[in-house]
Amino acid sequence: MQEFTHGHALDRRIGSAFFVFCGGRGEVSAFAPRQGVSRQWVYREAKQVSAALEGTQTRAENARLRQENEALRATVSPNCNNAWRRPSCSMRKSRQKSPVSVKPVG
Repeated sequence: MQEFTHGHALDRRIGSAFFVFCGGRGEVSAFAPRQGVSRQWVYREAKQVSAALEGTQTRAENARLRQENEALRATVSPNCNNAWRRPSCSMRKSRQKSPVSVKPVG
């Protein structure tokens, strides 16, 4: 069996993902022996690539949401940074229920 370098192993994982997710019938079975691995190994590598890509997308979405959060915080009045803790904040006052006036019937 051939010794794999890091670059070769990475290329093979990408190839595994390609054949598993995009290949036609029988292509995984043909790819595996050419790489000196089993079909199960090819499926495992494809799953690892998929998980890595999912993690990349999740990190990108988290970064985008953090930036959006920072931008929204920057637009809030400095007096209202802790709106739910400071009773003097106008945001808290607008959220409180106003007293209900009751008119006598008759």
